[in-house]
Amino acid sequence: MDNPGKLKQHQQHWKKPTLLFDLKTPDILASAEARAAREQEVQFQQARNLKSMNMLARGVTHDFNNILAGILSSAELIRMDAPPGNPGNEFLEQIFVAGERARLMINQLRDFSQRKPCERALIPLQPVAEECMRLLRSIIPDKVEITHDIGPACPAVFADAAQIHQAIMQLCINAWHSLPDRIGRIHVRLDECKIDPEAAAHFTLRAGPQVRLSISDNGQGLRKDDLERIFEPFALKSIGGRNSGLELFTVQEIVNENNGVITVESAPGKGMEFHLYFPILA
Repeated sequence: MDNPGKLKQHQQHWKKPTLLFDLKTPDILASAEARAAREQEVQFQQARNLKSMNMLARGVTHDFNNILAGILSSAELIRMDAPPGNPGNEFLEQIFVAGERARLMINQLRDFSQRKPCERALIPLQPVAEECMRLLRSIIPDKVEITHDIGPACPAVFADAAQIHQAIMQLCINAWHSLPDRIGRIHVRLDECKIDPEAAAHFTLRAGPQVRLSISDNGQGLRKDDLERIFEPFALKSIGGRNSGLELFTVQEIVNENNGVITVESAPGKGMEFHLYFPILA
């Protein structure tokens, strides 16, 4: 351009070209690699911790069984020699009830350490839930009201009956432990529902028909921060009065192995409600 005015005008309209490469790209890649390495280390640590817990559980269940057998045998000998109407008989019965609860917990710990492969089959969940209701009534004191609404027409799902039984029992016992002074209400519901695509994306569920198993209580409930960590093994010593050991972690593992999803709802003073979703096969 020979005309200086046009050259100046052309320079004013000139724009800085868009950079196709960011000089910070190597830093971003390094940060991503470091983050991936940290995540891999965390996963390795979790796997190692889980292996250690399995080894610990095997030893603990063996020792606890021996201790419990000694306690119950001694109590049985005392009961045999105690005359009818002895005031101490009531305390003996409490020993036997507590012993049976301890035996159940030991069995759950043993099952966790021995984790048998999932043996799934097409089964209805109604008989499993009803059997749990009968067993729970013999374990949980009458101070706790146990109610249920088990839909008789729920379709069968592809699951391991023994594992679902264990999950229901553990959630109900966990709910019992959360009740103030161990007095309150536990409700179990089994029904059929349909998950729309939007809800499925939000809760990481499979859209379509599902069998939903819900366990709720009127306990203390949880804060949001505690609720987010509720399935972590040994995340907290106590969450809202609940023992946060392996119980809920095990339940989550069971649900995942049976192709299901577990969600939880709670708020302080509002109790808790767990929902277990199992897809209905077309």
